Amino acid sequence: MRPLINGDLGVKVLKDWLALQTCGAVPPNAMYNWVDLNNVFLQGKVAMVVQWSDTARFSFDRKKWQSKVAGKVGWALVPGSTEDTPRGGVWIGRCLAISKQCSDPDKAWQVIEHVTSPEVSARAVNSTDTINDPFRKSHFSLEGPGAFPDKETYHDFIQTLEESLRNTNADLMIPGGWEYMSILDRYLGLALINQLSPEEALQKTAVEWEKLTEKYGRDQQIKYYQQWLKKLNEVQNK
Repeated sequence: MRPLINGDLGVKVLKDWLALQTCGAVPPNAMYNWVDLNNVFLQGKVAMVVQWSDTARFSFDRKKWQSKVAGKVGWALVPGSTEDTPRGGVWIGRCLAISKQCSDPDKAWQVIEHVTSPEVSARAVNSTDTINDPFRKSHFSLEGPGAFPDKETYHDFIQTLEESLRNTNADLMIPGGWEYMSILDRYLGLALINQLSPEEALQKTAVEWEKLTEKYGRDQQIKYYQQWLKKLNEVQNK
């Protein structure tokens, strides 16, 4: 289990990303969060974004999001160079849990059961007042247009989303998974503001990943990583 991110392919990808920063594809020095990225897209200031699926329904919201692109944009799979390239969003995300300090876990469970129920959650994933993405099978067979102007547009959106979930990006669900990604985020950020070269950023990432792997135990991490890959394949092939 050794990092490959600092190899030729990783360096090329980061260089391509940096090139996008300087060729006019995005406003100068843009470092957008989720809200910023939605706003510039919905205001028609950038032509394409890689975003969560809720941005699709927000594109028709002229009130809260003040969209100027209603009916002028579409959705597609994330660009990819090979057949098995991840081309969708993350289907493992938000979770609801009950703390051991909870004074009434039964009541807490009733709340969780209520907000995730087919009826309530269906409203949540079709509202411009929420940021929920479809997460139940029933969400892919709902009647009506949802937050979209007509059934045909909604059906096209759902079909695209379903296809994206067949070969999606997935969170690294092993011990320290968030730490691995935080290290990567830090050094990518430094490269994007020209504080590090692509080679330096990815080399530092690889070194710190190795330290993290040793911290959790290399043999254990290999075992968990293989289990994660197996589960990922099982879910994608269902």
